[in-house]
Amino acid sequence: MNSADRSVALLDTALRRRFYFVPFRADQPPTSQVLASYLTRSHPRLTWLASAVDRVNQLLNDPAAIGPSHFIRDDLDETWIRRAWEHYVLPTLEDHFYGQEHRLAEFDLDLLRTEVNAPSEDPPAS
Repeated sequence: MNSADRSVALLDTALRRRFYFVPFRADQPPTSQVLASYLTRSHPRLTWLASAVDRVNQLLNDPAAIGPSHFIRDDLDETWIRRAWEHYVLPTLEDHFYGQEHRLAEFDLDLLRTEVNAPSEDPPAS
């Protein structure tokens, strides 16, 4: 640990002694339905995004998952979604999968969008 890490660790310890910490996981209530509810109410054409973010969090299976805050905007559109994905989501995933860059292909926005928009019914048996 370098000196900057040690000083942050000491500050973190001091804060934890003085304050309550309440975890808010993106994949558990009350946070889990925030994005879907917001999109349904404010941007109904973009509800696929909530399913895509949920899918990413399922694949991550990590408490430090992708939360809704980057997508809760009055001016949310396809351009902003791509910008947030490229400049927040993907860099977060790159950190998460450091040394496993091949895993990042699973998190391509277009691929996820196709996946969550695919019919959920099983094809008829032949």
